[in-house]
Amino acid sequence: MPQVTVYGTDGAQVDSLALDEAIFGAPLRADLVHAAVVAQLAAKRTGTHSALTRGQVAGGGRKPYRQKGTGRARQGSISAPHYKGGGVAFPPIPRSYEQRLPRKVRRAALFSAWSDHCGAGSLLVVDKLELDEAKTKLAAAALKALLAPLAERVAAAMDPAPERPADDTRPPRRGKARRHVLLLLGPDDLALRGAVRNIEQLEFDLPERKTVVFVLHKGVAPYASVYDLTLADVVVASRSAIERVSAEFTTAEEVEA
Repeated sequence: MPQVTVYGTDGAQVDSLALDEAIFGAPLRADLVHAAVVAQLAAKRTGTHSALTRGQVAGGGRKPYRQKGTGRARQGSISAPHYKGGGVAFPPIPRSYEQRLPRKVRRAALFSAWSDHCGAGSLLVVDKLELDEAKTKLAAAALKALLAPLAERVAAAMDPAPERPADDTRPPRRGKARRHVLLLLGPDDLALRGAVRNIEQLEFDLPERKTVVFVLHKGVAPYASVYDLTLADVVVASRSAIERVSAEFTTAEEVEA
């Protein structure tokens, strides 16, 4: 059974948590994850593109010139596709790009995405996401304390920023790395939704002229999609969020059985 370390809001280790083997220890299926991500991105397309056929273009009701005697190719209407301003031969029309995936495929892809984060050590579980006051400044400080060790590891793997010429008076260059973080709130953390709503990114300026930027994406358990988990380099979730995910899909599995 997979286990993860549980941290406090100050970044210190406080406990360990045993995870559901069926969800967080599922086999990795990159093919199903790819299919689920493609389907989800396709469903986001509006599909409102449209163009006119030759029958929908205004004008062109009579022949532009007579059939014979001009020495030119015969033409029937100026709304034909080869005329400027004419209709389109095979125009795009409004449509839905939704792709239907079997429910078991979607479920297996989601479990695979969770299992990948758990196996890679990129699932950061926090005991409780509590603040003295639900303020954005306090929430940002707590998240920076949690992500500071990760920022240091990212910076250690970065190449040093290139040096500027000696006669260049501009400020020194800084190497920059960008990572995506999914913050998953549980039922006990909903008071923080307003505090984290306006936090778009967290920036760490580290020694050796290195900067690590964490782009923050917010979600509520158990509604983390395969695309959300695949996009995120790190998932920060509260204990109640992980328990909510386990309860949601464990109950569904029991119903199916």
